[in-house]
Amino acid sequence: MQRIVRVVWTPEQYLEKGLEGTMGRPAECPNCAKGQTLEAHGYYRRWVSAMEQVGPLVQIRVRRFFVAGANAP
Repeated sequence: MQRIVRVVWTPEQYLEKGLEGTMGRPAECPNCAKGQTLEAHGYYRRWVSAMEQVGPLVQIRVRRFFVAGANAP
């Protein structure tokens, strides 16, 4: 599941400052609504641009999370 998070930085600032590591986990799992169950699990890449102005596309890293203690299939 994808969650959109508003930030004050431009995509270029997010990339240049390495801000992907500052993104905290959601307070609860979006699927089961249990609190404090998500753990960081790497990153994936996404192409973005500023919403106010259509500028150049920038590839950023987006933090991934998984449910702690979940049994693998």
